[in-house]
Amino acid sequence: MDDTQKSKEMKRGANRLAELAKKAVQENGSSSNDVKALIKDIRIYKSSKIQ
Repeated sequence: MDDTQKSKEMKRGANRLAELAKKAVQENGSSSNDVKALIKDIRIYKSSKIQ
């Protein structure tokens, strides 16, 4: 495999990772949902400590 082919494969891989990262941070993406779940858990924990 020559350098040009390696370069093209690396660029495709980087573009794929960039797209996955964009989807993860969009509304209802995995990162967005994880943050929402964390906030919910903190609120539940906080309310259980108050009672």
